[in-house]
Amino acid sequence: MQQPNAEPNPMLNLALAYAAAGDALIFDCNYKKDAFGRMFWCDYLVGEEARHMEFYVDHLNERLQLRGRYALAALLAAIDVPSADETWALLEKKFHPALVDDIAAITDIRSKLPSRYTVKSDDEKDRYVYVIECTDSELPLCKIGIAKDPDARLRQLLTSSPHSLKIHADIQCQNAMAIEAAAHEHFASRRKNGEWFAIHPYQAIAFIASRTQEAA
Repeated sequence: MQQPNAEPNPMLNLALAYAAAGDALIFDCNYKKDAFGRMFWCDYLVGEEARHMEFYVDHLNERLQLRGRYALAALLAAIDVPSADETWALLEKKFHPALVDDIAAITDIRSKLPSRYTVKSDDEKDRYVYVIECTDSELPLCKIGIAKDPDARLRQLLTSSPHSLKIHADIQCQNAMAIEAAAHEHFASRRKNGEWFAIHPYQAIAFIASRTQEAA
């Protein structure tokens, strides 16, 4: 992560007034283009120290692009904003500074991301909240649902779908229906059809995992 350019920013003083000790607060963000693709950049405060992070969300290198989109999804989930299409929606939002380390790890193409995030509860009767991605879609597209057997549900979907589908997460919990409903409400503005949403799988996973931890 590199430091921001020393340019006057009208949001800085306002952000300083709202910044809480221990929290990182976004005071400016946007997209920029270069010869390789498009980057998302974000200026944020930790206490009274201004910091900067940036990463590609569109790039000639598909792995780098995917990781950048996962990183943006992680940031959006942390600040409880469903989309970065309008960057003003991110202003004055807070997140834990440790997230920056997670984003650095995600965007490092040398590291490995888990192919599937699985959590099992102590009660075998509990249902799973699952995240299934349409992997051949040009835009991000995920299904958030519940099932007793996510793998069986995937096989069922594949029999009637012309698309390639993959389970990214299956999280077993007592309140599966409530978490599914909360996720559908949270991402309502990104709903495409039924339980399908125009979001990255990491974004859905982060939201579901946070609600599961809150209920624990």
